Amino acid sequence: IKAERERLAGAMREQGYFYFTGDNMLFEADTLAGNPNMDLTLRLKPSPLEQPFRRYRIGHISVYPHQPTANLLERTDSTACVQYEGNQAPIRESLLQKALLLHCGAYYNTQNHDATIAYLNLLNAFKFVNVQFTPQSPTDSVLDVHLYLTPSKRYKTKYSVFGVFSPRLYWGAELNASYDWRNVFGGGELLQWTASSQLLRLNYKDATSTDLNLWTLSTGVTLKIPLLIAPRYTSAGIRAPLLQIKTG
Repeated sequence: IKAERERLAGAMREQGYFYFTGDNMLFEADTLAGNPNMDLTLRLKPSPLEQPFRRYRIGHISVYPHQPTANLLERTDSTACVQYEGNQAPIRESLLQKALLLHCGAYYNTQNHDATIAYLNLLNAFKFVNVQFTPQSPTDSVLDVHLYLTPSKRYKTKYSVFGVFSPRLYWGAELNASYDWRNVFGGGELLQWTASSQLLRLNYKDATSTDLNLWTLSTGVTLKIPLLIAPRYTSAGIRAPLLQIKTG
């Protein structure tokens, strides 16, 4: 019964009832029928609060592209109902606005909320994405959106060194290195370079062969480009499309 209440509450939030939860409903069972099958009646719980039963629309959207930052109010730009606060975004603001699937004047929708977070994470430019909703007034049915973005480091290098061996066959060392360049062209792209090298000593113990040294090197380059087209909603979550070009 609890799972069914949560399912129905989710359906209500899909229709704009932002504060509606499973606790706002109850099932009443008719236990006087005298048979093993009981009739259940779904009712809304009386509440002194009006917010759970109010259908909310999206009001203004404020985007803070640099969190935390000491110069938060250094710049204020507005595009339609979307307002950018603070320093310039690390990616093109036209692309950032395209990733916002919450639209001013539209009813709140859970799928658009989740898809906005998924798209912003896909852009390879932000480490953290935090979306907050606040009513414009206690008696209003309009939610203002505050989007706080923490940029990721643009460059990242990783490397590892470890030993490898196989009894009676070889022993040696392996080196792996990778270099990530985020937001290469300002559109949320991710360029990855990887390299792997092995230096091995091959063991031969017959009368005609001697031990050999073997050195191998392999490299590869991958470019990932986010495609901000319609997301796919699956049971596993939201699938945001991504174009990947790989060599090596």
